[in-house]
Amino acid sequence: MNTEEIKKLLQSENFILLDVDPPALYEEGHPSGSYNYPFSRFRWGERLKESLGNETPKIGVFASNQVTADSAASGIRSVGLDVDLIFSQGISAWQNMGLPASKLNKLSVDHLSSNLDKYRIVDVREKFELSSGIIPGAISIPMSEFQARMNAIPKEQPCAVICAHGNRSREVAKFLADSGYDAYTVDGGMAMWLYRGYDVEDPY
Repeated sequence: MNTEEIKKLLQSENFILLDVDPPALYEEGHPSGSYNYPFSRFRWGERLKESLGNETPKIGVFASNQVTADSAASGIRSVGLDVDLIFSQGISAWQNMGLPASKLNKLSVDHLSSNLDKYRIVDVREKFELSSGIIPGAISIPMSEFQARMNAIPKEQPCAVICAHGNRSREVAKFLADSGYDAYTVDGGMAMWLYRGYDVEDPY
């Protein structure tokens, strides 16, 4: 499939591109708009189908090697879903074809604690998780409410997204970056912030 054919597919309705590489590779660089769904041997295709519910989108597979790409594609087909694109040459080849790519920006809690005034801090933990406190000045937008409330986040200031351990914040930061924000995930999340002994305030 050539560049123009891939671009046309990326812009088509009901298409999702799955980056099946490990999270560490995804963070270093991934196709813009892709979803990180790391391949594993145990019930991978079944779990994917369950997560899609009744939807049957066109599916593309992106990976950094042929074995992972082919294994993921086989897993998808094994549960009755079609694969419309397999790209197995990694992010450098993707960019060399002129296709859009993104990188997940990360912040350490140490850097953030020294630069609180430079970031709009968004805590995406659910409300029941906030009893341990939030970072001073942070706004609480639970991940379950995020798409409906993301307009409350100004684009004029860099955004630092934090959750409990860093998993959800990666997804939200990626979504914000793809939406035009200068977004960062806070590595280690609130667990690392509290471990370092940095200040928190009552969210209520």
